[in-house]
Amino acid sequence: MNNKELQLMYKELDYGLDLHNNVVYLSDSLDITDVRYVSSRFEVCKRVNSDKPINLILSSYGGDVYSMLGIIDFMQSFDVKVNTRCYGAKSKSPTRVLHRFLYK
Repeated sequence: MNNKELQLMYKELDYGLDLHNNVVYLSDSLDITDVRYVSSRFEVCKRVNSDKPINLILSSYGGDVYSMLGIIDFMQSFDVKVNTRCYGAKSKSPTRVLHRFLYK
């Protein structure tokens, strides 16, 4: 792995992204900043790999209901397929995000 690839890998980890596999990581409780976080990460994944679905990986103990609704609204209007998965903790808000996309 050359220096440029290593820098990209560290940047991806810092930003909660895995661009090679189109994965966005979302952890901690959901708040208003997560709507912007998810939308900006999804846009980056779409630019890099527009032909692949995006995988949202959640691990959260809950959070703000309005943030959850904002994330769901954004994901529904997004023109790339989104898969959701949960590893570790999930509570009320993340469960609804998962449920909304598992049972379309």
